[in-house]
Amino acid sequence: MAGSGSNARLIGIVSATALCGSGLPSVFTEITSHAAWIKDAAPGAQ
Repeated sequence: MAGSGSNARLIGIVSATALCGSGLPSVFTEITSHAAWIKDAAPGAQ
């Protein structure tokens, strides 16, 4: 199970991406790649 630390890290990454002004596509790319990583890293995600 992902803890609040993982959520905080994800929010930080998304915020940093948004502040860089790289645009929404980059934000969604970050979200999807990290969501996939969390699913793979989560116990019992098999």
